[in-house]
Amino acid sequence: MSYLALDLSKRSTGWAHWAPGMAVPACGTWELGGDLTSAGLAFLRLHQRINEVHSVTPLECVIYEKPLDPATMGRHSSFDVAFVLIGLAAHVDSYCEAKRILRCSSAHQATWRKHFLGPMKRGTRSMSLKEFAVERCRQLGILPGKHDAAEAAGILDYRLHLDGITPPWRMEHVLTEQLVGGGRR
Repeated sequence: MSYLALDLSKRSTGWAHWAPGMAVPACGTWELGGDLTSAGLAFLRLHQRINEVHSVTPLECVIYEKPLDPATMGRHSSFDVAFVLIGLAAHVDSYCEAKRILRCSSAHQATWRKHFLGPMKRGTRSMSLKEFAVERCRQLGILPGKHDAAEAAGILDYRLHLDGITPPWRMEHVLTEQLVGGGRR
């Protein structure tokens, strides 16, 4: 069974791919566009990147981080940002439907992070959480290039946990230490 996890973003989509037999997931980032790139072109580029992975190792499960509710994004985010994030998620669902990848789902940010990072104190800065994801990957022997790839690896680890699969990187690190900043939520 081949898995793909995505941390969706127009500027830097994190991805992590794993199939049985791989010691650690392959992970990286895809730049789907910049400020002047249309949403449609970003969706097309996402389609092309997923298709590249699917053509090498047919995907059986795709999971992505559920977009935040636009009402909770604050006044610094525009309609366009919410449109792109929701559109990217919708495009993943559409791609999976078209390719008959029946196991396509999303994970809430707080849920996969609690699984991957452990409980964090309320008010922990977003940048700190991203740094913690990179550190957790390193502890598990996964070497992400950027925090977006680390977060995709965390989403992947969470999906495997839900499926009752203990991947090789978890078998070797059963007693992983608590990250600094942890505590009750």
